Amino acid sequence: MSDYLVVVEREFTRLRGGAPMLTPADWEVARGWEKRGVPLDAALEGIRSSLGRRLRPSLRTALRECETAVNAAHRARKRRAAGTAATLPEPSSAAPGGTEASGPDAAAGGLPAELAGWRTPRVLGLAPDAAARLEATVHAEAARIAAETPGAPGASSRELASIERDLLARLAALLPAETVTEVRRSANEALAAHRGRMPEAVWRESFGRAVRRRIARKLRLPDFGSGA
Repeated sequence: MSDYLVVVEREFTRLRGGAPMLTPADWEVARGWEKRGVPLDAALEGIRSSLGRRLRPSLRTALRECETAVNAAHRARKRRAAGTAATLPEPSSAAPGGTEASGPDAAAGGLPAELAGWRTPRVLGLAPDAAARLEATVHAEAARIAAETPGAPGASSRELASIERDLLARLAALLPAETVTEVRRSANEALAAHRGRMPEAVWRESFGRAVRRRIARKLRLPDFGSGA
């Protein structure tokens, strides 16, 4: 048994929960990645990204369900190794979390490169493993956007909003509970004066948007320009 398979097994079962071993079908998937030359860090990034989207991964989750995210991470690494990453639009000159990209086209243009260079802010005081999980999730999203059409210049605000909501939900699930509680309390206080005048559905949408904005600012993520 190679070190590659052992590490994949350890990380997948840690995130999925349940028995700390792969099924025979899972082993075949992992062996396929190794034979195809998928780097171990790309495999782990894809696994973390795929399972990180689920608040409670099922114990029946199969490793093949991570294939799309693993392939996206692998493609991104091959492009960078071949020097084709330079074909991506240049990142904004603003610091992460800046506001230079003000519209959908501008935000979509530099978004993959900006997300690929994102690092967990030290001010959050997270443990190294927690910071690494956040970075892996963001970098896997950068690879997916770069590999698929939603991140291309001209992406609509609706596409960007969907990408942003999904990513922020996964990142929030990786943050300490007290951090998320603080963010929700701040959003609730900001909207408290308006709640009585808002229909319930409108208030819930406004509250969700306020929470997402605060999480994005706390993480100093680049501006998606989606208004989400």
